Amino acid sequence: MATQDWLEKLGYAAEPAVLHRRDEAVPESHPYALEIRTLLKPDGAIRAQAVFDVEGVPTVVFVGDDDGPLTSQALDEARKRIWNQNLATVVIEVKGDRAVALPARRLRDAGEHLSLQEARADGPFSALDVVSANLSRRTPSWFDVKARVDRKLLANLSTVVAALSEEGFAGLTDKKKSRRLAELLMGQVLFLSYLEHREIVGSTYRQRREVQDLHGLIARTDRAGMRTLIDRLRSDFNGDFLGDDRHDPWTALSANGFDLLNRFLRRTDMRTGQGDFWNYDFSFIPVELLSGLYESFLSPEQQAKEGAYYTPRHLAMLAVDQAFASSSDPLAETIFDGACGSGILLTTAYRRLIALSEAGAQRKLGFRERGELLKERIFGGDINFMACRVTAFSLYLSLLEGLDPADIMEAQEKENAKLPPLNDTNLVHGEDRADFFRDEHAFNGRRFSLIISNPPWAEPEGETRTSADDWAERAGVPFVRRQIAGAYVLRASDFLTDGGRVCLILPIGQFLGPSSSDFVSRLLEDYRPSRLINFGDLQGLLFPSAENTCHVFLGERRPERLPGKIPFDETFEYCVPKADMSLALGRLTMQSADKHRLQTRSVSEDPQLLVTMMWGDANDLALWTRLSARGTFADFWKGPREFRRWVYRKGIHLHDKSREAVSAARCATRPSYRSPH
Repeated sequence: MATQDWLEKLGYAAEPAVLHRRDEAVPESHPYALEIRTLLKPDGAIRAQAVFDVEGVPTVVFVGDDDGPLTSQALDEARKRIWNQNLATVVIEVKGDRAVALPARRLRDAGEHLSLQEARADGPFSALDVVSANLSRRTPSWFDVKARVDRKLLANLSTVVAALSEEGFAGLTDKKKSRRLAELLMGQVLFLSYLEHREIVGSTYRQRREVQDLHGLIARTDRAGMRTLIDRLRSDFNGDFLGDDRHDPWTALSANGFDLLNRFLRRTDMRTGQGDFWNYDFSFIPVELLSGLYESFLSPEQQAKEGAYYTPRHLAMLAVDQAFASSSDPLAETIFDGACGSGILLTTAYRRLIALSEAGAQRKLGFRERGELLKERIFGGDINFMACRVTAFSLYLSLLEGLDPADIMEAQEKENAKLPPLNDTNLVHGEDRADFFRDEHAFNGRRFSLIISNPPWAEPEGETRTSADDWAERAGVPFVRRQIAGAYVLRASDFLTDGGRVCLILPIGQFLGPSSSDFVSRLLEDYRPSRLINFGDLQGLLFPSAENTCHVFLGERRPERLPGKIPFDETFEYCVPKADMSLALGRLTMQSADKHRLQTRSVSEDPQLLVTMMWGDANDLALWTRLSARGTFADFWKGPREFRRWVYRKGIHLHDKSREAVSAARCATRPSYRSPH
């Protein structure tokens, strides 16, 4: 068998725990089990022979029939679908004793020819070559994150929403309303595209319901046909995404707006106007990717103001992995995100619950069972209406993912099964019902066992008074730099059961800033920490549009606050992963050398210990302590006046968002001051 020979010669067969073959079952507990099964499905669109993952992320896909080579067109189709899946980076086509290694992305003149006779376990495109990141250093263009489907699709979405807002609705001058209609419209387009590409709304459905396909209706500017399709879907699926305002954007859409949608669905680059050979394939594009939909609508200025940054898929996966790893029974958790945004964390958690449930039951959950799991376990809130709409959209797609379209239709016709309503029961929105800091919050008084969240990274400008200010004042907690995320983590304990846990993504400065000591001390008094992951070395890589990177904090709510009483023997794990090429493969790695064990009480008393341990370990700290006994640089400006050699001056904030700017213009008319010396 040719593929087996290649797997052995290149060293992949020596790693059976991370090599998935077509004739072997994929563990249900694998975070990408569904995606790997899709790649390996014998009668699927890709029909891969084997998939090799690196630290849980599918990275190399072996394709090619042993009976004969793939045609050029078939290979292109396979690579297109793998690219749309947004995971694997390398495709190796097996042709007997010859093979061709290619990037998953479409790249001109890319590809290297391999010979089975010359292949070796430490050679090019071997398992070692991939795991050690030698391959990514040798062929960096293959791993260009800007060419990934998520970057392409979200950039196109942002552009088309802006264009629709400006010129897509006839006779509409209210910019805010135009923007809202554009966001609602694109959400519907993506939702319907998923249903169609995954054959949930396929030819059988359209024939029975007497409706037509989405792209055809848009290309013909068929308003009546769109109304019929949307109403039919509303009747069959219900749910909250196709609400009472479902027709509003289509009614106001101009002919130019229809043309914009048509070009978007044809995979035209909306910025340059150029077409692309590879279309979006929503049967492979991951649901979590669309959970970044709302954040993609925001401009960089809006993101900075609202503190709303798209949580990358691999960071969401890591957060959920960490949260579930410390749970005795993930299926018993009630999961809440009080700043859910587009819902990527809730969606990732829900998909994991489905996988765990099906692994336990040894069968696929049905349409109704998945709906019940969603209603019982997943809860969220956000002050933004559209964000919650997209969260519902993502959760619904996760519910439908992997189900046989025929089974869905049968459940609808025989059992009248519908998508479960989530609005005001599981998802709440608006400042009146979803402001995390107000007592009027819809879930105030309710307790959850697990909170997973990436709260807003915002510092209110000037003297603006926020609900976070009011709550911090009432609760008597430190509101360091008026950072909303800091207040969020302290407020979160009010929503937790006794022993409830948090997994929160927080801005880096919340722990490492010189003025953060009061916050860190209060946090460790309220929560017993289990792990703190410092992604400081990934500055500008993890959140490209944000100024800062983050920490991931995991902790358990204490039965009572322990001011100054944290036990001496209490410790937690402090992880400081370093930047490497694994990020280009969609992985966040933590080596044993990156992990430290710290005493909770010591960090509470001196949070700067976290800064010190970013760059060294206990041995380095001991050496530093011995050297400090001979004096420090600070002695040059802090010692006795007669021995000081330097003058200490504090810097300034070039842009201080916490204060109103004051003009210095009037100083220009004042007489200058000159020293008599």
